[in-house]
Amino acid sequence: MFAIWKKRKEERRFHRELMPHADALYQFALRLCHNEQDAEDLVQDTFLKAYRALDRLPEGSNYRGWLYTILRNSWLSRRRKEGRIFYRDVPPDRACSKPDPLQTLTTGIGGSGDDRFDDIVLRALNSLSEVQRTAVLLSDVDKLPYQDIARVLGCPVGTVRSRIFHARRILRTALTTYANQEGIIDERNAALSKI
Repeated sequence: MFAIWKKRKEERRFHRELMPHADALYQFALRLCHNEQDAEDLVQDTFLKAYRALDRLPEGSNYRGWLYTILRNSWLSRRRKEGRIFYRDVPPDRACSKPDPLQTLTTGIGGSGDDRFDDIVLRALNSLSEVQRTAVLLSDVDKLPYQDIARVLGCPVGTVRSRIFHARRILRTALTTYANQEGIIDERNAALSKI
């Protein structure tokens, strides 16, 4: 009888604390996988792992950060098994890299329908290393605090701050160049903004 009560309690906790994060996890998974079916599988795998371990997590824990960590670790495990992951903190060689289809990101942010702008944003994001891109997306798109990002990436908060700082600087340079070319801002204003 106690086991049934405990199971129901965990099921209620699962639906109350974890399921509200399903959409955000799916968007994060989609940015990692670039494929809807793989993203759905990854989220399902994440929730299955979380459900199995939920009884070991104290009430009131940071469920969101915990779920992101499980999802990213599951994604990394899959990539390792496929032999498609390389650990590096430098941007990939542009000559060998294929463009990442992060269309859901640019459509969700800008929604402008300006394909050229979307291409500039995608190119700028693709110029980042995987850890920089993940850190800046978790911060600026998913709105995770630095402590949660550090947990997801498995590094100190200072490293997260550094990765986000450098990633934003690269993105700012790329987008400023685009804005200058389009006449959105002039070079004098861009120079003043760097001061």
